[in-house]
Amino acid sequence: MVKEILKNQYDLNVISVEKSKAGAGSDVYFSECAEGKFVLKIPSSSEMNDPAAEPELCEFLLENNISVCRFIKNNSGKYLSKDKNGRIFHVQKFVNGKMYDWNTAPDWLLDESAEMLGRIHNALKGYRRLSVGIGADFFRFMTAENALKSYEKISSI
Repeated sequence: MVKEILKNQYDLNVISVEKSKAGAGSDVYFSECAEGKFVLKIPSSSEMNDPAAEPELCEFLLENNISVCRFIKNNSGKYLSKDKNGRIFHVQKFVNGKMYDWNTAPDWLLDESAEMLGRIHNALKGYRRLSVGIGADFFRFMTAENALKSYEKISSI
């Protein structure tokens, strides 16, 4: 399914696809293509997920010199797509980076992270208010165990 979607809707030539083992509110597929690495995310239906908000918010942060992921447009020039079952999804470029084991991040990274959070906070003051937030149910699904499973999957890529 993912190979056909990426080829038909994005003109990407897929080499391999792997589904993430865990996630909170989404089916996530990591794809290696001739054109690079990509992430296809199908958000679950819930009041917490607004698939249009993520690409829009990332574009806003990029415009404010905050380094975040880049979503790619489909062949119709839109960020959101639908599969044959009508589920909405989007595709973004995979961002390579180093993952640290729990409680092993170096001090310089902790300092840079705090600074980045401050920059994001200040930039978001100029962004529209979102209609819904994470909500209390998020933490019912994003347990420490699921976070570790997600970490294990992402660090293996």
